[in-house]
Amino acid sequence: MELIRGIDRLKPAHSPSVVSIGNFDGVHLGHQHVIQTLLRESDKRKAPSTVITFEPLAKEYFRPNSLVRLSTIEERAALLFELGVDRVLCVNFTAEFADYSPLGFVEDVLINGLGVKHLGIGDDCALFPGTEKPCCISVDAFVEGVHFSRELSSWEDIGWKALAVSLSDIAAMGASAELAIVNLQRPKGLSDELVLRVYEGLAECARSFGVKILGGNTSLATELS
Repeated sequence: MELIRGIDRLKPAHSPSVVSIGNFDGVHLGHQHVIQTLLRESDKRKAPSTVITFEPLAKEYFRPNSLVRLSTIEERAALLFELGVDRVLCVNFTAEFADYSPLGFVEDVLINGLGVKHLGIGDDCALFPGTEKPCCISVDAFVEGVHFSRELSSWEDIGWKALAVSLSDIAAMGASAELAIVNLQRPKGLSDELVLRVYEGLAECARSFGVKILGGNTSLATELS
């Protein structure tokens, strides 16, 4: 069992690996299912299992103070080791890492650093083959009363955070987001003016990270999400 603190600490002995990437904050039951799948691949391919996670979490980097942490990196690593994971690579999520190209991450970390033999299911993001390169897709809910409160956030902040949570999940996979689709659940009585302010926050977040909003869907609901 080994906690590797930073990409620069990777050594030839860390290759080959079977890898899963994600936040794994709290290592809940869903995470545990992902890890069991990873361990089966590790046994099958006779290669050590490695979980790549981040400090700070991507969501914390893109939106400070927007997240209540469930575990420290040491606690996450301990929980993952209890499940049978061989190594945990903690990537320092800095401005430099945020600018890391997806291809650079794949080549430098996954291929050259870890000698990846299999890239397993990640946390909150799906990875599938594209025509020229792998693609990531993430779907996340941002529900009033669960993830935010109207009393504590401006309408623009609600829009920003709603998009930022999915962008951070994609960033946590070493990818960069290009397109977004919005599914707005609108409570009855919420004025057009306030809805537009939510969309202004969404648009500002999208512009900040070079993401294009393609469109989406709006429907009535009991809570804003």
